[in-house]
Amino acid sequence: MPEVQTLLEQYLPEVAQLINDPEVALKPKIAFEVLCERHQLTGKVSYTSFKRFVRTHYISLHPERSTCRREVAPGSEVQIDYAKVGLLYDPTMKRRRTLHVFIGTLAYSRHKYVELVFSQDQKSFVGSHVRMFDYFSGVPERVVLDNLKTGVLKPDPYDPSFNRTYQELAAHYHCFLDPCRVSRPKDKGKVERDVQTVRQAVRKVIVLNPTADIVELNRLLRRWCMEEYGQRKHG
Repeated sequence: MPEVQTLLEQYLPEVAQLINDPEVALKPKIAFEVLCERHQLTGKVSYTSFKRFVRTHYISLHPERSTCRREVAPGSEVQIDYAKVGLLYDPTMKRRRTLHVFIGTLAYSRHKYVELVFSQDQKSFVGSHVRMFDYFSGVPERVVLDNLKTGVLKPDPYDPSFNRTYQELAAHYHCFLDPCRVSRPKDKGKVERDVQTVRQAVRKVIVLNPTADIVELNRLLRRWCMEEYGQRKHG
């Protein structure tokens, strides 16, 4: 509708900044949600009109490709991954540090655990697993992961060598560690697909809460997992 496009014109610089920011760039869908929350536009502007506005002024939105899903039994598998999400001030180190997100996705339900961390070292890696199991209130039969040095010392399709601490974690929780084949990210396609979604969710939370520290951001992301993403109807 022409009047909606006219309404959005006043937010043109803001939309451009949200979508093109070099550190926390948002996808149009997330930028739309931020704009609605900031300016009380919910119900006044549809996402279809917003997409038309974005196409006219900035980028062309391309339809997602279809994919074939591999399903597993409930409780049988969790897929884990890390993703870099930007920079955040660390009051302990008194400087901005690279911020990573640890993602654990249950392969059957797609329910996920999300945790922001400054480090991907062995202590952080194992600690994220422990907190993930506590969050899920249970341990899946199998943990599917990349060949990260903090977990896997020597990749091998039949006899991989694991970091001692990580192997002890698996023995304690009675779960099977299943590294992906080297350079085969589709072996854990469900969590790989989540990386974009989670990265955008993290950036949205940071944009809406610019003074929040990592503890507060993690609290907000837990709420996002439970109350927002966890309540969606998935295909």
